[in-house]
Amino acid sequence: MSKLFSPEKEEHIKKAISQIEAQTTGELRVYIEDKCPDNVHERVMKIFEQYGMHKTKNRNGVLIYVAVRSRQLYIWGDTGIHEVAGQDMWDQILKNLSADFADGMYESGIIRAIEAIGIKLKEHFPRVERENENELPDDIIYGF
Repeated sequence: MSKLFSPEKEEHIKKAISQIEAQTTGELRVYIEDKCPDNVHERVMKIFEQYGMHKTKNRNGVLIYVAVRSRQLYIWGDTGIHEVAGQDMWDQILKNLSADFADGMYESGIIRAIEAIGIKLKEHFPRVERENENELPDDIIYGF
């Protein structure tokens, strides 16, 4: 699988994640692969666990999942953020992300989704100066 984003675009996305995480204790990751080998929900649950996203201190990790050739997008927030965000928020962000992808706006779509998730993370899990450890890397994960 070739990468969906150039190194320059990856840096823009990574910077958006870092900027959000500097303002919240939440953790956000982006996972991209060619095809979804399973049911998309089951696949996302495996990835979430595989990368330790369920182990964040406040259970406020969020995963944006993209399966390029399967044309599947999914966003999963751990229990801490899901309880305060609600399903409607995830559905709206996913709807916007799907529309952006349909228009070929991959980079800006991902960044818009990151920013929308960041608003809710900042609202409910604001940065606490002495406790703002970056628990997970900000790099895009590419599955194969």
